Amino acid sequence: MRSHARRIGSSVRRMIGGETRGHTSPVSSMRSFWGLMRAYWFSESWREAWGLTCAILVLTALSAQASVWFAVTSGELINRIANFHHPTTPTTPTALLTTAATLAAIAIMKDVCFTAVRHFFSTTLHRKWREWLDRRFNEALLDTNHTHFHLQQFGSDAAGSAMRRA
Repeated sequence: MRSHARRIGSSVRRMIGGETRGHTSPVSSMRSFWGLMRAYWFSESWREAWGLTCAILVLTALSAQASVWFAVTSGELINRIANFHHPTTPTTPTALLTTAATLAAIAIMKDVCFTAVRHFFSTTLHRKWREWLDRRFNEALLDTNHTHFHLQQFGSDAAGSAMRRA
């Protein structure tokens, strides 16, 4: 029971970055969350990763700005409706319809242009990252050290290292 608790404790320390083991394979630096995240963004595909990330950030900011534009235009529309029959500052039907059309255009622009395209870039980033990650793990598993064979024959210990028979 104690050895099981120690293994769990050491796994938790490794996960939060408190303890690292020597790098034994190309993917051993990816054992922690941040190691896994950092690996793709600092790999040979870094331009693609950072480009998609920056595009997602810009589209998120534009979507937030479109929400502000929507709120302001919505307030203008309500103000024009309230003043439609006002005797001193009447609102013309043209101004009312223009504000309503602007409000609809902002809503469509936010949903179609910003949110949908951002979702497309986000899923593209996820797909590319996953493809890169799968390729790295396949290269490590099918390397010249025959890691796949050793794992099939001897299994692995609790820490994930291939065990050797004496």
